Amino acid sequence: MTSPSSFPYNPYEGQIFYDPDTERIFECQFRDPLDRMMNMHLAHYVWRDITEDGENFTFNVLSDR
Repeated sequence: MTSPSSFPYNPYEGQIFYDPDTERIFECQFRDPLDRMMNMHLAHYVWRDITEDGENFTFNVLSDR
């Protein structure tokens, strides 16, 4: 499994990341500010697994590293 530390630092919305070790493709999606406030999410963005349509694994990454 891809560890959050291997994802690009300071990504832009919609950025695609391919991990050659796991052969998986991820897309960076920014959280809605209202969703972050209401649900108390610390992460400004998440990495969504877009390798296959049926699988959607999400990794939270803190943006203030």
